[in-house]
Amino acid sequence: TPDLKGRIDVLFISLNGSTAEEYCAVTHPRDGEAAWQAMLDFTRRAAGYVPTVVMTIVNKDKSPAEIAACRTLAEGLGAGPQGVAGSVGNILPDAQRGPQP
Repeated sequence: TPDLKGRIDVLFISLNGSTAEEYCAVTHPRDGEAAWQAMLDFTRRAAGYVPTVVMTIVNKDKSPAEIAACRTLAEGLGAGPQGVAGSVGNILPDAQRGPQP
């Protein structure tokens, strides 16, 4: 991930849930739960080189508690103050959303 430094300003990473089980249910990764851990490790490393890291979830069927758990996880990995962006509907406060298409 040092290769990312100075090359990109924002990195979006699909979190998709607060647990390995949820992540695997959504993404069906070839490597199973090892893919979850690899994604978490990549996020942690990337946050040291990319100014803004945003983790996304599909929040269509997520409870407020699950969204909060995702936000806590993302922030713990070094995702910026925006933490988690929902890819179905936006869970960020209006002040943090920026321009909308």
